[in-house]
Amino acid sequence: MGQKVAVDIGSAAIKVIEGSRTRAGFAVRRIGIAENPLPDFRSSILEEQKHRTLSSFLAGFLRKIGIQTEEAVCSVAGSDVIIHYFDIPEMPQEEIRGAVEMEILQVIPGGIQGLDSDYAVMSAAETKTVLFTGYPKERCDAFLRVFSDAGLTPVAMDIDTLAVCNAYCSLAPVGEDVVCILNVGAVHTNLCISHRDGFTFIRDIRFGGHSVNSFLSDTHGIPAEQVETYKLDPANSTVVIPAVQAVIPEFIGEILSGLRYFERKAGRKPERFVLTGGSSKLPGLRESIEQQVGISGQVWDPFSSIESGDIPDAIRQRGPAFAVCAGLLMREER
Repeated sequence: MGQKVAVDIGSAAIKVIEGSRTRAGFAVRRIGIAENPLPDFRSSILEEQKHRTLSSFLAGFLRKIGIQTEEAVCSVAGSDVIIHYFDIPEMPQEEIRGAVEMEILQVIPGGIQGLDSDYAVMSAAETKTVLFTGYPKERCDAFLRVFSDAGLTPVAMDIDTLAVCNAYCSLAPVGEDVVCILNVGAVHTNLCISHRDGFTFIRDIRFGGHSVNSFLSDTHGIPAEQVETYKLDPANSTVVIPAVQAVIPEFIGEILSGLRYFERKAGRKPERFVLTGGSSKLPGLRESIEQQVGISGQVWDPFSSIESGDIPDAIRQRGPAFAVCAGLLMREER
């Protein structure tokens, strides 16, 4: 398999893996993580000055960690990602595209015009369900230009939720037929509930590590520049765990809603969930989800499926933060 660069630009950190797929998983040649100098990049990517800031930083970061490959795969997430499900009757393959365009025209002003989009047809019980995903073309073009201005050649773009689902389903040991994956980042959580070779439900939820940070700062007066360190110190767990419990009710509601929808469509439900992402190790998060959702969970580290022992310990300890990158590396060429 050829080398490529997987780049995950998150609200808090930029993660990069240069590597390739292998029969056993993926191999890492170079890897790095850095704080994102532009946390609001998703909303400000169209501003030329901020665009230059991000592309310049990315170029310097790639040089610093010694990236040599130019072909890059990336992904998008957040409120601008459009996710829409609808059922279709049996029809010839060549008619599906037209049916998709007609459906999207009814639910989105302007239809697919102005969007970069894709769709997949899935089996759900006795029906055919279409998963449509879209992203504003203007923002997509600006995002891709960040990569080209940084010296990379973007060859594919995914969405975070599907990349994480691809990572887990490709790398984790074959076990349960239905899996619930929660990729918890700084601002958003990607929810993916997937039945192997069947129906997949995805959703981006506005919840992440910054939700806890804001609560700790507002309620306990912890300075913003100190709250991240405070939150991760085990000595402060008696303060942090109640903070997590205080901010997750809406998050839990979104998970339960997704599980109910999945069960209606697929006739199945997961027996457990997996947590991954940069904020997956929040004190008390797994236990709170277990208690309120009613299924057991565990943290998943994509580094458990790699062939290189050369990853520095400081990065290896942050393995769950690289779940999106792992999924991008595992992406099938199309």
